[in-house]
Amino acid sequence: FISDSLSMATHWYYNRDNIYKDFGKDGITKYENAKHPHPEAFMIGEKYLPNIEMSKELNRNVDIIRQKHRKFYNTTLPNDLNEQKIKKTTTESEHGNSVADKQERYHYHHDLKAGDNTLSAHLCRLLLRDIAKQLSSTKRFKDKLFAQSFIDYMTTNENEQRID
Repeated sequence: FISDSLSMATHWYYNRDNIYKDFGKDGITKYENAKHPHPEAFMIGEKYLPNIEMSKELNRNVDIIRQKHRKFYNTTLPNDLNEQKIKKTTTESEHGNSVADKQERYHYHHDLKAGDNTLSAHLCRLLLRDIAKQLSSTKRFKDKLFAQSFIDYMTTNENEQRID
């Protein structure tokens, strides 16, 4: 978990020179905030297209993207903030992906602060807790129980760490 939070600020950097430009000649030597703009951000416009009508019929919450982050995604979730979607431009980055204009190149973890863990680490922690809980009570691990824990975690509104 320490290595996850230590490396969080450099996630999605492919060119090491960009790490040195953003964090100094020694790179990462302490917990850092994510930088803006991200030199290589390409996650803008990624798709999350849940079937809203079906989720209502099944009484299933599919809302895993916080309201303030919906402008970054091509999604069927409602955008109650009425913010303009950020779009990719035709400009290609160093890694060949299209990216947004420079000031709209948000770091994938732009809301995280120095020392915060990413969603991946939080989900690992959730899995470890679920394994420990299940093994202490039943001596068996049931993936369906973890699947429900995962769904609950990802769809709980109080959870600030859903899709980071």
